[in-house]
Amino acid sequence: MRPPDFLLIGAQKSGTSWLAHMLRQHPDIYIPPTKELHFFNERENYQRGIDWYLHQFENHEGAVSIGECTPNYLWVGEIPDYVSREFPIRFSRYPQLRTDTHELVHRHFPNVKLLVSLRSPVDRAISSYYHAIRARRVSPRSSILDAGGREGIIAMGFYHEQLSAWLGLFPRNRFRILIYEEDIRHRRERTVASIYQHLGVDSTFHPTHIDLPRNRRASQVFMRVNYYSPLLARRFRRVISRLDKIEAIPINSKDRIGLTEIYEEEIRRLEQLLGRSLDVWRTPGAM
Repeated sequence: MRPPDFLLIGAQKSGTSWLAHMLRQHPDIYIPPTKELHFFNERENYQRGIDWYLHQFENHEGAVSIGECTPNYLWVGEIPDYVSREFPIRFSRYPQLRTDTHELVHRHFPNVKLLVSLRSPVDRAISSYYHAIRARRVSPRSSILDAGGREGIIAMGFYHEQLSAWLGLFPRNRFRILIYEEDIRHRRERTVASIYQHLGVDSTFHPTHIDLPRNRRASQVFMRVNYYSPLLARRFRRVISRLDKIEAIPINSKDRIGLTEIYEEEIRRLEQLLGRSLDVWRTPGAM
């Protein structure tokens, strides 16, 4: 059985669905029908064994490059859930999740190539917060700072900690690290070509729907209604979605400032790690 030669490991809510769509279209790339296998980060899945995992790629039909896309792989170790000047560091432990995902990947596939997309941690946290509300795991009455210590809403934005763990095992030339606001929002064609080149496939291939957004966020009023009555929300989705201008789930300036303070030092450390300016995350509307 042939092992994967690339993994799209993160970050969650950072354009990974779009990236997976671009990868899946290439005739020389194979991705299993299930986008996110969660093999290395979920204990129950890993217990199925490596043979089960490799069987997911058995229909590759001679593709030049095969791989999978699980954005949560990037999140490794015990990452602080909440850090600010007002609150102490608190560590989450999720019994169903592994904290050694990077070590497992390296053990099985030491030569694998790794794709990473990073989005402003503030905007990523906000997107994750709305996702948790839509999934009915967080109440729409909870502010993002109140809910931030759950579901990895804040924790998954500590990119420096996460990438450092992966870079401690894999050489830098195995990575293709993207900044969502620059590489996906504004340089999509160039970015897609560079990824194809990184994976060793024809970089002149032009995928379709390159400018279409993936995973458009649900109406905020819909998320409120869905939290209390999923059946009602689904039945009247079109009507409810038109009410967004009347009642939304706002992120007030105080919460945004709080998130900015939480990630301020982390961004500086990430700039040093990547050797790349992240001022795009500091401009109004990005942070």
